[in-house]
Amino acid sequence: MTGSVHDYVEKYSLGVILRDNTLSEYNTFLKNLGEHTSLEKIAAEYVKRKGSCRILDIGCGNGQALHELKQHVSTLVHAIGIDLLPLHDARVLDEFIQGNVHDVPLPSECDIIVSFRALHEIGSLEQLLPRVTNALGKGGRAYLWIRFRKIVEGKIVFEGEMNEHEEKYLQTMASQRELGNCRVLVESVPLPIPGQAHHKPAYAAGYIIVMLRQ
Repeated sequence: MTGSVHDYVEKYSLGVILRDNTLSEYNTFLKNLGEHTSLEKIAAEYVKRKGSCRILDIGCGNGQALHELKQHVSTLVHAIGIDLLPLHDARVLDEFIQGNVHDVPLPSECDIIVSFRALHEIGSLEQLLPRVTNALGKGGRAYLWIRFRKIVEGKIVFEGEMNEHEEKYLQTMASQRELGNCRVLVESVPLPIPGQAHHKPAYAAGYIIVMLRQ
């Protein structure tokens, strides 16, 4: 077992990492990203327009969220997942790639890419996010949520693999509003600090990223 897998398994066993993702939870993330629709409706739009929809979930956990999506929309939705650990049931997805996302090729021509619970643990965003844009097909979109900071025993600490370099990269991308062939929206979510509600938050708890392939 590699070090990264060992760490992931340990966090999973402690309940730090959740693998039981549901479609309802994913739609809540979408809402928090500013989308006033559901993943089902977005996928259905692609199916109606193109005849199919390819969706990739980076850090898919047990694959349940995309499995539910196929049940709600159509078998024309092609569900692909990437995760460090194997699926409990390989039948829930059309394709599954086990491994570190930095070490495996990303599927091409994706219509939708989501990652809501994994990117802070994956890290190296400067290498990963350009690959995400390249994995999108024309007119494709990506919805990403990156946890960045938390408060532990009164101290502000970085989540997972996040650090100041990762934040500077995201801030640069936010100012440029594009990455490769994609238009990009990056917004920070302030970290609420107890006892300082009247002050403007100086730290980000996380970052919202929405990409649209031209």
